Amino acid sequence: MPLSKDRQHHSKAWKVFRLQIIARDNFTCQMCGVLLRGKGKTAAEVDHVIPEALRPDLFFEPDNCWALCRYCHATKAQHIERKHEGDPVAIATAKKAHRRVGLDGYRW
Repeated sequence: MPLSKDRQHHSKAWKVFRLQIIARDNFTCQMCGVLLRGKGKTAAEVDHVIPEALRPDLFFEPDNCWALCRYCHATKAQHIERKHEGDPVAIATAKKAHRRVGLDGYRW
């Protein structure tokens, strides 16, 4: 039986996976380019590009996750999810359009 959403986010597997995603993304917000550190607006978050509510099977899929600062996660990413609610393709496309950081961690 799969774990509930809250239990998945507190599992050891998630904590390890989360750190792998943040390291892969060079400790850099993939939307605004800020260095992820500490607490507050620059704290590291791992966002599911296609929300887990729409595709729970992609919860641990690295290609569906990226590192964001707390500010971008709480504002830009959530706004996109509300705007395109229920449409995983539109959400993923809109989020990726906000990518201001290349895959090497440098700003475009």
